[in-house]
Amino acid sequence: MTRFSSLLATVKILDDYNEKKQFSTFIITSLEGKQIILSQEEKAEMSEKCFSEIFKAGEVLSSLSSYKEKDIIFEYTDQLFAIITYCFDSPRDIPDNILEELKAYQLTVEKERFVENEVDHVFDGGHHSKYEMEHLMEVISPVKDEYQRGMLYSGMLHYKEKLEAIPRDAKEVLSDYMAAEFKRYLSGDLTEEMADALEVACDVCHYVLTDELIALLYEVLKLGRANLSYYAADTLMKAGRQIPDETISVLAKDLEYARLTYALLRRHKQDDRFPSEYASDEYLAKSDMIRWLVYPTELGEMPEAIEYLGKVKKKDVYFIFRFKSHSKTLDAVSQGEWLIGWASPEGGTFSNFDLYKNFEQKTVEKTLKYIKRKLL
Repeated sequence: MTRFSSLLATVKILDDYNEKKQFSTFIITSLEGKQIILSQEEKAEMSEKCFSEIFKAGEVLSSLSSYKEKDIIFEYTDQLFAIITYCFDSPRDIPDNILEELKAYQLTVEKERFVENEVDHVFDGGHHSKYEMEHLMEVISPVKDEYQRGMLYSGMLHYKEKLEAIPRDAKEVLSDYMAAEFKRYLSGDLTEEMADALEVACDVCHYVLTDELIALLYEVLKLGRANLSYYAADTLMKAGRQIPDETISVLAKDLEYARLTYALLRRHKQDDRFPSEYASDEYLAKSDMIRWLVYPTELGEMPEAIEYLGKVKKKDVYFIFRFKSHSKTLDAVSQGEWLIGWASPEGGTFSNFDLYKNFEQKTVEKTLKYIKRKLL
């Protein structure tokens, strides 16, 4: 029995592949950072469990119809392959029968990931001609799964530095496709997958912007959805366009996007347009804290409650908060309990997810001093 037996046993019995990913991410981060060094016995055990998990994932894939669910499994097994690579000096060291099964699984994944593969071919492979771009659109257009269609925009975001090299006629093909998609998104009810795709599209259309897309971005602002409004506003302001006061108000009221919006306006020397009632350091720090907490590697969701405790100074000024969540990223002891976090105007927003009750003193002032001494 090795020190990883319990961890690997937990991974094996989990049904939620997002939870499985959290464990595999921890393992990879620990291996890359050399916080843990595996013995040969541990490498053998680790690789055996990874093989088992990959083959199990292959069986699950055939029962899934949603590409979003499949993509989570793809990401998870990508991590497992990375761990396997760490466990073996060379692929030749993997038993032949196992190696053949792994290749078969990878072939299945490659067939499923045809949109991503074509996006890679065009943007990373340097195939930027109008003909290649038209072929990419022909590959994507018949796809019914909205999440899978949105892989185009994820790919554009990934390859954004290469978008400038695309010839004008190829950009026109891409911008025409995106304009048609914007109109489709705006013509009816947005599903979650469509909204996610539109959010990224509002960001990356900056690289192929046309007058038609600019007009459509203003239509997106009218939806009044903070996540969409922020990226549409960012793209419009980069293009030298003004955004309505109503949009700024919507974004200022939304704690997840308030600080980002204030920073956006400040970059364009328009921070005086940010509503004064939301411009306090405390409110913007709270926005920073929430933006950090909703990141997938942290809570991955809005906290159920968050309270401002006060500020302390230690080189920088830190605004201290306590918050509650039942996020699956937290261990059972921390779920539903008050936890400590902090935000600084100079950066450094963070939480160790320490239990507030372990730092609480008789007064708030003493609690803040204790947090400053022990955590900052």
